[in-house]
Amino acid sequence: MKKFTQNEEGYEQSLGYIAFKTFLDTYLVERNYEKTISFVDDDYYCLGTGRDEVITNKSALRNLLQSKIKMINEPISYEVNLI
Repeated sequence: MKKFTQNEEGYEQSLGYIAFKTFLDTYLVERNYEKTISFVDDDYYCLGTGRDEVITNKSALRNLLQSKIKMINEPISYEVNLI
């Protein structure tokens, strides 16, 4: 599979970029936590920026995203800059 850099034509069409952008769109723009978690496996694991943002499974991610979206339910604009 070809790896793209920001300066190359076609990086925005790469599968990884499309998946990442779609994930961000569903969470930040659509504010749809159910659709967002559909991108991850049941044993998803991640660390967030807050003390309470240690996610060890899909259910925990659902709860976190639901609470974040409840706090701010308006769309959030963002920009992806590849380096």
